[in-house]
Order: sequence, then structure tokens, then C-alpha cells
Amino acid sequence: MTTEKLIYLNIKRCINQNGYAPTFRELSEDIGISISTIHHHMRKMKERGIITYVDRMARTIKILGAYHE
Repeated sequence: MTTEKLIYLNIKRCINQNGYAPTFRELSEDIGISISTIHHHMRKMKERGIITYVDRMARTIKILGAYHE
């Protein structure tokens, strides 16, 4: 499983369980990778239209579409 897919599934699980998105730090801790790596993959997914979020604002991640590689 790719790191991006792991991040995507973690976001989806968190939203379904809690009703709100995780923070980048929570993603980092849950998956076990650095926050800078989370940022890198999140930017790539945002550019591809899979997710959106507001920079420097916690819990603003929204899933826009299904994950695709």
C-alpha cells in the first residue's frame, strides 16, 4: 500500500469515526512518518483533486473524491 493511500484511508477512518478530520500531527503519529512527509503527500493529493484543506488551519481536510494513483 502506498503512503498516500495509507494517509487517505486514515483521514477517511478518522472522519467516519469522529465526525471531523485529523490534524497533520495526528496523521504523522498514527502512520509513523514525519509531518514533512505528510505535508508532501497531502500537497500531491490536493493537486490531484483527491482532498482539500486550508493551510495552517487544523482539521480542515475534506475528501473530494476516491483515491486513485
